Amino acid sequence: MSTTTTEPRRSGLMRVMRVAAVPLLLACVVGGVLMVAGVGGEQLLWDVGSHLLALCGLLFIALLWGGVYLEVVEASRGMPGLRSVGEPVMTPEVAAELRALERSLAGLGFRHDGWFSLDDFGETHVSAWQHESHPAAAFLLHLPGSGMFRLRFVRRFASGGILVSSTRLIDLAVPPPKGVYVQMRKGASANELWAWHLEGEALFPDATSPAPGDTVASGPRELYVAVSARWARHKRRDRTWLLAVEPFGECWRMYHLCGMPLQRQFELGWATPFWQ
Repeated sequence: MSTTTTEPRRSGLMRVMRVAAVPLLLACVVGGVLMVAGVGGEQLLWDVGSHLLALCGLLFIALLWGGVYLEVVEASRGMPGLRSVGEPVMTPEVAAELRALERSLAGLGFRHDGWFSLDDFGETHVSAWQHESHPAAAFLLHLPGSGMFRLRFVRRFASGGILVSSTRLIDLAVPPPKGVYVQMRKGASANELWAWHLEGEALFPDATSPAPGDTVASGPRELYVAVSARWARHKRRDRTWLLAVEPFGECWRMYHLCGMPLQRQFELGWATPFWQ
């Protein structure tokens, strides 16, 4: 089965969930207004507002939970909702930030390989980049409507190991599958993150071994899908994974691992070299 497609086979359920978020938020606001109006002694308004607010709050939580479930399930199947897109519409300020990042990546030897969109809750747009002489790819992640970009460098080794260096804090939230390693440096420039990434690559025993599996010959998009699918399948091995979400544990991981290089993760036991 193909791991990716450029056809717009977007999940109808995910589309409905995205649309439903707006009326649910509006209903929460209405419930809050009714509760405020009932403070003066109108018990009926207070009761209607409180019940409406509680119901919409529960439905909104269920909506977010369902979105996470669909994203993981789709990723484990090879992300069939992925599609080719053009550059998203941005404000001049955001576009200027993008151009600066693009110049930095080009200066590091990367070439642009197009945009694609994910069928996730935020419809993330990804700008893919392939290094011209090094077996690594770069990805700029952008959430439409936001003014931020998140940068990732990814390399897959012939031994099966994968190194991800990122500026996206949430990438640290859960332990990755065996053989996948993540180091995150918040606010790092492209040059700083790339230098950090190369330091992490040097820890892998086959970092300098030229081998067919040590390239991104199929392209950065396919690498993105492969890594996402591997992560999602690892998570889905536990059938109760959605019930085992630990927000406090995730925050604890992000707090401790933010800015920690891979070598230090090995020393402190946060990660174990899969080749040992």
